[in-house]
Formats: sequence, C-alpha cells, structure tokens
Amino acid sequence: MVLSYQNTKLIFLVVVFFCINSVFAQQQNIKFEHLTVEDGLSQSTIKCIIKDKQGFMWFGSENGLNKYDGYEFTIYEHIQKDTVSISGNRITCIFEDYEGMVWVGTYLSGLNKFNVEKETFTYYTYNKEDNNAISNNSIGCIYEDTKGNFWIETYGGGLNLFQKETNS
Repeated sequence: MVLSYQNTKLIFLVVVFFCINSVFAQQQNIKFEHLTVEDGLSQSTIKCIIKDKQGFMWFGSENGLNKYDGYEFTIYEHIQKDTVSISGNRITCIFEDYEGMVWVGTYLSGLNKFNVEKETFTYYTYNKEDNNAISNNSIGCIYEDTKGNFWIETYGGGLNLFQKETNS
C-alpha cells in the first residue's frame, strides 16, 4: 500500500493530536461538597446559583435567598411590613451586574436590588398605573448586555428594558 502525501499528512496530524491531548488530559481531582438544610441552607430546593465578584455563593431557593461565605449561610427572607427586606421568598434568578450589584428575581414578588454595604433590598414591582414599572411580578431571567442595558424577562409580562440610572 502506497500512502499519498495527503494521507501521510492526515496520519501525522492525528498522531500529533493524540499526543498533545494525552499531555493535557491529566486527571483532576474534583471535590464536591454537599450543602443541606442541616448546614444552614434555608430550603433544599435550589432554583439558581451564582458566585459573585467577592467570592460569595448565592443560592435562590423556594424559601429565601442564601449567601454562603464558605463556612456559613446568611439567609434573606421577606419580613412583613419591612420595606428593606427582600420582596418575596420564592427566588427564581440571581444576577450580579458589571458594577457588582446583586439583583434577585422572585416568583410573584418582583425584582430586588441588594445593597451590599447596608444589607438592604430595593424592590421593583408591577403597577398598572405606572408605565415605567416592571410588566409582571414573576421574574424569569436578568441579563446585562455589553452596552450596560439591563434586560428583565418576566413570566407573562414579556421582556423589560430596565434603566438603572432612573430606576425605571
């Protein structure tokens, strides 16, 4: 059997690929840590997770927002008549914007902006009298594009463009 130049070149590339691949395919030991209610988590059904720029892990559950520092949890829950607590406990999404602000979407309770220094929440909810209010209180997704536009997807209310400068 006579190999053509093209076949020889192809065989050479395949051999090089496997040699390089085997050099980089070293075994990694990945450790999983299972966090439960016994560890301080507010509830076992987790809907969303992010790691913020400071290294904190945020877990959105069916019963509150959980911040984990690697050792213990801080739980943020809605407190009736407390206007700076989170607006609701059923967390659907968490997002950290380019400025490091943590935003939290809820099911039926609107959008929340978390002030890290004061550990307080500002919330934005649907108001049929206000054309600049969010279109629905059930938040599905939060996203910031490269131009700084802030997009809020809602269940049943469509897509909202949020102006952070004017809070509308």
